Amino acid sequence: MRINQLWFRKDGSVTIFCTLMMTVLILFFMVLLDYARILLFHRTTESAAMLSIQSVLSAYDQQIYEQYGLFGRGGTDNNDLFKGLVQANHGTSMSLFSLKQTFDLAPLEVGEMSVTTDHYLGEYDVFRRQVLEEMKYKAPIEFSLEFMDKWVTLSDSVSQAESMMDTMNRLEDLFLEREKKLEKAMELHEMLGKQLPKSSYYMYATSKLSKVVSGYSSYHSWMNYQSDIMVQLQSDSLTEEQKEELESESTKYDEQISSYLNSYNQMSKYLKMYANDLQKTSDQIATEILSNIATASTLNNTIEVQYELYMNSGQQGTTPIDSNDLGQQLSSLTFDDEGLVRPEQFFQEYKKEIQSQQQLLDEYIDHNNSLLSELSSAINSPNVASDASVKQTSLNQLMKKSTSLKQQYETAYYSPATILSFWQKQVNSTKLVKDQLKQNEKQYSEQLSELASITELFANKEKVSEYKDQYKKLEERYEFNYRINKEQEEDQEPDSKGDEATGRKQAQAATYQLKSLLQSLGEMALNARDYIYLNEYIMNRYTHFPLGESSSETSSIDAEFLDYSKQEVEYIIYGVHEPLENVLLAYGEIFAFRFAIRTIEGLIANRVLGNPILVFSAAVVHGIRAAMVDMQQLLTKGSTELSKYVPIQIEYAQYLRLFLIMHAGGRDKRLSRMIAVIEQKLSITLLSVPTAITGQVTTTMSLWSLPGISEMIGAVTPMNNRIRGNIYEKTDIVTVSY
Repeated sequence: MRINQLWFRKDGSVTIFCTLMMTVLILFFMVLLDYARILLFHRTTESAAMLSIQSVLSAYDQQIYEQYGLFGRGGTDNNDLFKGLVQANHGTSMSLFSLKQTFDLAPLEVGEMSVTTDHYLGEYDVFRRQVLEEMKYKAPIEFSLEFMDKWVTLSDSVSQAESMMDTMNRLEDLFLEREKKLEKAMELHEMLGKQLPKSSYYMYATSKLSKVVSGYSSYHSWMNYQSDIMVQLQSDSLTEEQKEELESESTKYDEQISSYLNSYNQMSKYLKMYANDLQKTSDQIATEILSNIATASTLNNTIEVQYELYMNSGQQGTTPIDSNDLGQQLSSLTFDDEGLVRPEQFFQEYKKEIQSQQQLLDEYIDHNNSLLSELSSAINSPNVASDASVKQTSLNQLMKKSTSLKQQYETAYYSPATILSFWQKQVNSTKLVKDQLKQNEKQYSEQLSELASITELFANKEKVSEYKDQYKKLEERYEFNYRINKEQEEDQEPDSKGDEATGRKQAQAATYQLKSLLQSLGEMALNARDYIYLNEYIMNRYTHFPLGESSSETSSIDAEFLDYSKQEVEYIIYGVHEPLENVLLAYGEIFAFRFAIRTIEGLIANRVLGNPILVFSAAVVHGIRAAMVDMQQLLTKGSTELSKYVPIQIEYAQYLRLFLIMHAGGRDKRLSRMIAVIEQKLSITLLSVPTAITGQVTTTMSLWSLPGISEMIGAVTPMNNRIRGNIYEKTDIVTVSY
C-alpha cells in the first residue's frame, strides 16, 4: 500500500529521483568512455613508437654484416627515417579503431620526435656479445671437428715425453756437474803432482842437501887437520916460522869449515821453511781435491737414485716396440746406465790415491828431516878420532833413499806420471759421452742457423717501407679504440724472448709448452666457451698469411703479401705493427712445436744408444733436422704432417688456432686489434656505429568530457599532470638494440 503511494504520488518526486540517477549514470559513462579512449591512445602510440624504432634499427650497415656478421646502424639519417615511420605507423594504427573513414574514436596529433643512439659496436661488451651470438652454433662444431680431434690425440704422448725429457735433462745436468767436479779434481791433482818438482824445497832437498852431505868427509878432514894443528901449536919446540906456517894453515881450514857450516845452516834453515810451505800448500790442494771427489760422489749417487726411480716407474718396456702408436712406442723405451753412473769403487779408490800421494810426500819430507837431523848431529859433534868414511857412508845411504823417494813421487805424479795418467784415463772414461753431447749440440746449432735461410724468404726490404703506412694507421686505430675502452686494470700479454739454453733444454721447453696447451684444450672446451667462440670468429672472419702459395725457389715473398690484409689473424695474435713481423713470430712458434714433436720421435729413433742422455741429445738433432724439413714443407704446401705416428695433415690455420689459445693474455687488447682491422678494412670507426637506438615521441589527443566533469565535481585524476585543458599528452620512450 505504501509502495503504491510512493510511486503514484502527484508531487513529481519520482521524476526528480530518476533524473538524478540518470545524470549520475551519464556522467559515469562519459568518464568511462574517455578512459577507454585513453587506453586505446596508449596502445596506439606505444605500438607505433615500437614499430617505428624497430624499423629504424632494421636499417643496418650491410657491409659490416656481410663481411663480419655484425649488426650496426647505418644508411638513412636516424631522425628523418624515424619521423616518417612514426607518421605512417600512427596513421595505420589509429585506423583500426575508426568507426568510419572520417571519424576516429581517438584522434591524435604527433608532436616532438627525437632519436638518440647508444651502445656502439666498437665497445668491448657490445662487440663481444655480437661475436658470441654469431658463433654460438658454428664455433662448437668447428672447434671440435677441425681442431680438437686432431691435436688431442697427441696429448698423452706429449705429456709422457715431456716427463721423460725432464728426467733426461735432470740426469744430464747432474752428469755434467759430476764430470765438472771430477775434471776440477784432476786439474788440482795435476797441480798437486807439480808441487814438489816445482817447489823451492825440491831444489834444497836435492842439490843443496846432497852437496852438504857429500861434503861431510871434507868437513871431517878439515876438522881433523884443524885439531892436529892446534895440538902442534901447543908444542914449545916450534920455531916462529913454523908457528906462522901452522897458523896460516889453520886459518885456511877455519875458512873452509866456516864456509861449509854456513852452507849447512842456510840449507837447513830454508829446507825446514820450504818444507812447511810445501806441506801446507799440498794439504790445501789435497783437501780441495777430496772435496770435489766427495761432491762428485754425491752427484753420482743422485744420478743413480733418479735413474733407478725412473726405470722402476713401471712405464718402460710395457708394450712391444713394433706398435705404431706414439704413446706405446714411448712406453716401450728402455735405457742403460753405461757411462752415466760411475761405480762407487771409483770414488773410494780415487780418494785413497790422493791420500797415498800425500803420504808419499810426507814420507819424503820426514825422511829428509831425519837426514838433516843425522847430518846436524854429525856436524855439531864430529868425532875427529873416528873414521869419517863410516859416517859418510851412512849419510850417503840416507841421501840415496831420499833420492829414491823423490824419484818415486816424480815417476808417479810428475814425469812420466804413471799413476796420474792412470787416473786421468779413469776420469776421462766418459769423454766419448761428453764429446758426443758437444758434437750433437754443435749439429743442433748448425741446423738452427739454417732456419735463418728459410726465414730470409720473407725478406723484401725494398717493399716493406711501402706498407708501413698501413700498419701505422692500423696502430692508430688500435690505440684509439683501446684508449676509449681501457679498463682500470690492464691484462698483460707474455713476451716472447729468446732462449739461450742448450738444444736439449729448448726441446724440453717446447715440449712442455705443447703439453700444457694440449692438456688445457679439453678443459677450455667446457669452461672457456666465450674465449673459444672469439677465437673461432677470428679464424672464420679474418684472413691469415697464405703459406703454401710460395715456392722455396723464390728469393723472397711477393710484395703483395706484405699487405696487412694478408695477415690479419697473425696481427690479432701478436699485435706487432710491422709488415711480416707477426707472420715471422707465428712461423717461429710453429717451428718450436714441430721441433718438440720431432724430438719425441727422435727418442724412439735413437733408442739403440742406450744411455738416456745420449738418446735425448741425439733425439734433439733428429728433431731439429726433421723440423727444418717440416718448415720447408709448410712454406711450399701450407701444411705439415702432425707426426710420423699420427699421419694427418695440419694446415697453417690449425697452428694459428693453437696460438690464439696459447696467447691468452691481453683479451681487451686483442678485441681492440680485431676492431682496428675491421675499421681499417671498411674505412669506418666502430665507436661511431650504434647498436642501440632510443626513440622519443610526444603525441596528444583531445578529451571529450573528463576535464569538465573533474572540474565540475572538484576531483583530481591520476593523469592531471598529462592533461592541459582538454588535451591529453603522452611521451613514449622506446629503446631497442641488435
